[in-house]
Amino acid sequence: MKRSRLGLLAVAVLVSLTLLLPTLCRDDSTLQITVARERGSLPDGFFLYQLLEDRGIRVKSITPAKDSMIIHLDTPEQAQAAQLVL
Repeated sequence: MKRSRLGLLAVAVLVSLTLLLPTLCRDDSTLQITVARERGSLPDGFFLYQLLEDRGIRVKSITPAKDSMIIHLDTPEQAQAAQLVL
């Protein structure tokens, strides 16, 4: 059951990123993710951190904001790689 929730959560994040891709980058190395559906929920920062770090993407910080998560990375290349992962 826990695995299916994580899978569903990952799909929700992916859909959110795909729909909001043009507005996600605040600068070259920062991403903002939001929930695409009204009843969806954001993953917690620890889940996002693990997901990105496991794929070799170094995260500087993850900050919760109103209805979103802001992910700060070291380089624009890492931000681009994170977009592909998420």
